[in-house]
Amino acid sequence: MNLQVKKTITCVILATILCISVYMLNSAKIKVSVLIPVYKVEKYLRECMDSVVNQTLKEIEIICVDDGSPDNCGKILDEYAAKDKRIHVIHQENKGLPSARMAGIEMARGEYIKFVDSDDILDLNACKLCYDAAKEIDADLVVHNAYFFNNKEKGDFGSVLKNQYFFWKRFDYFAGHVWRGLYKTSLIKNKNLSFNVDTQMYEDVTFNEIFIPHAQKITTISDKIYYYRIDNNQSLCHVLNTDKKFNDLLSNIKFVYDNWSKYGFFEKKDAKVKFLSWTLSFGYIPCNSECFKKFIDVIDNSLLEDDVINRLPDEKRYKLKRIIKLSNS
Repeated sequence: MNLQVKKTITCVILATILCISVYMLNSAKIKVSVLIPVYKVEKYLRECMDSVVNQTLKEIEIICVDDGSPDNCGKILDEYAAKDKRIHVIHQENKGLPSARMAGIEMARGEYIKFVDSDDILDLNACKLCYDAAKEIDADLVVHNAYFFNNKEKGDFGSVLKNQYFFWKRFDYFAGHVWRGLYKTSLIKNKNLSFNVDTQMYEDVTFNEIFIPHAQKITTISDKIYYYRIDNNQSLCHVLNTDKKFNDLLSNIKFVYDNWSKYGFFEKKDAKVKFLSWTLSFGYIPCNSECFKKFIDVIDNSLLEDDVINRLPDEKRYKLKRIIKLSNS
């Protein structure tokens, strides 16, 4: 091997080491990866992007997934990315919200992940408040308060949380929508946790049901730092019909059941009670014997033991017994 070849190989090795070092250095600086799936929200996208770009926590990356949006969303995202190196845009054919979120997770390099819907608004201090709360106890999940809003009004979204810590609550905590939380990236990736890409409805609530049982530490903060838009007529909750919602519900029940079974969670009776309670919390179960039978068919018979059913809250116990009875009629 002549001297020139040796020098070339040495240069290549040094350049590779330098690139890896720079990549690791940049990755280490990223505290929060903000994931934004985007589809047909041209009217609201700039307001959402401005709220994320101007976060007081600067050590963030912003991953936007253009899910084949037919309007100008892709161009708007590219415009923002050209001005801010923290913004990364993924353009893909339309695959649905869960797939868009998974594409963002695969790229995420931050310590934590913050999910943001592209028609909503993030308080400018949201990432900092969530990250500081997470680091205080090395939390796997931070859950915060939120507002709903439209052009006419604003109000509290859902139950109002207080500042609290939960250590390994496992089966008795409910987080709701993913945009209401900050998630530890390593937990998601190490456990290969994913959204159910076969559905469009309940995918975020379902993701929480497979994430939370693995969380060792959860903290809630009282700050209202997210604005959830309720007047977007293109959102999934407005455009999907009841049949689709019910089929997605069944798919998600099976998705969570398979995940909990994989990790042996159903060995504990508390898990069986929590799972049944969760499945009965949804309102989109058409009141007919055929749908009730489909609902029962996706629930393993081992969960339908009397000593499990009798531990359900009264309302849900009554509801389940009625479903079981009518499914046999």
